[in-house]
Amino acid sequence: MLIIMAITTLAVTAQQKDDSKKHHRKHLMESLTPEEKAEMQSKKLTLDLNLNNAQQSKIKELLVDAHKERATKAKTKENLTDAEKLKLKSDRLDNQIAMKRAMKDILTEEQFSKWEKRQSHRMRKFKSRKEAKKHHRNREN
Repeated sequence: MLIIMAITTLAVTAQQKDDSKKHHRKHLMESLTPEEKAEMQSKKLTLDLNLNNAQQSKIKELLVDAHKERATKAKTKENLTDAEKLKLKSDRLDNQIAMKRAMKDILTEEQFSKWEKRQSHRMRKFKSRKEAKKHHRNREN
């Protein structure tokens, strides 16, 4: 019995520590300016895709614009009508298409292929997290 209690306590403590790290990382990212976010993201892409200086600067400019636009739209998400929500979704998809076209112009074929795989992986990860949250909320109700 004592062993089960120790294991349970250890598991709960580990979960709380993971949640604390996630919260800290999320808070840190939210406190960054669009320029800082773009800098971080362009550096990660440089490492992942082996970008040259010209590619890195073009991508950084693209990301600064995207983060600024995202920041302004994030403030307007509350109390939207269904039509406004649809318009936001449509605009988001238009932005994704524009980003994809711009990345295709900037990157080599090999880099673009790797970037697309990375994006696909990120989308799957995002969707699975979204589903997990939805499932968790349904279990609470």
